[in-house]
Formats: sequence, C-alpha cells, structure tokens
Amino acid sequence: MANQLTHALAAAAIMAMVNPLIGLEPISWNIFLAAMVGMLMSLDCSDCRISRGSPIGHSLGAGAGIVYLVVMVFYFGHAFFGMELLTGMMVTLAIGTGIFIHLAAEYFTGQQIFTIPNNLKAGRWF
Repeated sequence: MANQLTHALAAAAIMAMVNPLIGLEPISWNIFLAAMVGMLMSLDCSDCRISRGSPIGHSLGAGAGIVYLVVMVFYFGHAFFGMELLTGMMVTLAIGTGIFIHLAAEYFTGQQIFTIPNNLKAGRWF
C-alpha cells in the first residue's frame, strides 16, 4: 500500500509536469494543493477503514463528485462574485490531480478501487 508521502510526492510530481503546459512555473502553489489533497484522501485507508466497502476516498464516483463540486463552487463564484475563472480552473486541476493520482497509486499497489462507494449506511459505520 502506498503511504501518504508517496501519494503526496506522486501528485506533486505530476502537477510539476503539468504546470509548464498550462503556463505556470514548474514549482507553484498548486503543487502543494495537489499534494495535500492526495494525502487527505488517505484518511479512509484500508487499515483504518470504517467498514468493508465504505471507502468514500477510494472510489471513482466520489472523486468525480468532489471535482464536480469544486467546479460548481468556482463557477458560481465567477458568475455571482466576479472571481477569476482561471484561478478556479487551476484549483480544480490541482484538486483533481491529487484525487486521481491517489486513486492510481492505490490501484497500482493492489488496493481496491470502487466505482461508487457502497455500504454507505451510517448505522453500519458505528
């Protein structure tokens, strides 16, 4: 199993390769954001999982849902408050990179990746 440092370094390395392609310096603020998100997704790791099949942080559906919510927050911030749309796209890219690099690292180390989190009945978690 990849540990939190591995997730952070993988997300930071991928973000450092993407930054010159989108016009940012190779070492920029979004590298640290991607690394933090990659580490935070490990809070529901297989060793400390609440119950079998409940990994919200280890499912493609939850990852896509989180990225969708971030996109919507920045879109509405742009539409109603005049926030910079490009900044929102950079934040969304960093968060999405952290999430999906985390899932890729878990997949390549043999951990289970779910399409959608199942067993989400809160009564079973306690």
